[in-house]
Amino acid sequence: MANKNNCQEAQASDSRDEQRDLRADRKANLEKSGSEPEQIADSNCRSIAIISDVHANAHNLITVFRKIDAMEIKDVFCLGDFASGGEYPKICFELITERCSIILKGNHELFVTDRVWDSSTSEWAWLAKAADLELGSSRVSVLRSLPYQVDGSAMQLVHASLRDPIWEFISTAATAAKQFPLQTADYTFYGHTHTPALWAYDENNGASRIRISQDWIDLPKRALINPGAVMDPRGARWLEVKLNAKGRPEVVRWHREPN
Repeated sequence: MANKNNCQEAQASDSRDEQRDLRADRKANLEKSGSEPEQIADSNCRSIAIISDVHANAHNLITVFRKIDAMEIKDVFCLGDFASGGEYPKICFELITERCSIILKGNHELFVTDRVWDSSTSEWAWLAKAADLELGSSRVSVLRSLPYQVDGSAMQLVHASLRDPIWEFISTAATAAKQFPLQTADYTFYGHTHTPALWAYDENNGASRIRISQDWIDLPKRALINPGAVMDPRGARWLEVKLNAKGRPEVVRWHREPN
């Protein structure tokens, strides 16, 4: 047991070291550029990054942020499920809240704020309880204040779906088709399924799935887009989105960082 505890302490120390190194690198980049990250209102003619489903995986999150910072992408949007479900809730909470300009609440944040462990003995409930203990009341209050969905003129951000921002999985064409009538913008970015996906509006069939790759993809006129999961054990997933002069998404590219 002592050896196991020593191993866990060593892993936690490594993650904290990575966190400090990431902050130092980012501070140096900011000092070099002489600017702070821009807000969404100014996100024109440039790239933004969209991440989701970190599940308290600090190693993967730090790897993704290093790549995003190296590419000098300033705005990062998080679609939820970042502070529970893994080993390092506090580190991931701190990194997400300091780095992301828009942060959504997912079902795993809800597990923490609603104290799901009082009514469930599942693994997710146990991990939520552990996250609650590590985060403390002030951070849990921040989780409680986060929105489930953010609607803009050019895009909508939601954790799960437009029909049900917390629970529904968009994993079939039939489910995807039911989202389009609810769109208030042409593009909806969602997470929850952990699977990168691009669904185009189809007048005949409701929705059709477009094959994705790690090359740039031109977006159709209306679409649902999933960046994949940062915690993906096959490689941390995130999405790069290029905006035109009006702040409208035009092309996207999926990234997978080695674990």
